[in-house]
Amino acid sequence: MYFSGRMLWMAMWWTLDLVVLALVMWALFGLLDSPSHMNESSEDILKRRLAAGEIDVDEYQRLLTALSQTKKAA
Repeated sequence: MYFSGRMLWMAMWWTLDLVVLALVMWALFGLLDSPSHMNESSEDILKRRLAAGEIDVDEYQRLLTALSQTKKAA
């Protein structure tokens, strides 16, 4: 089968087009599927982290105290 350099360039352009399309779709879905917790308050984030097991109760209390002191200072 005859395979010219022109066909190789076409294949490379198609591959590049598919990669660019995939990146654009990934970016759009990332923007559209933004986390719903972006508008949460600091306390809500701490509650969610405690519920998810990311922090323990002692860490929760320490961070909550630090947040309340920061809000009083502001």
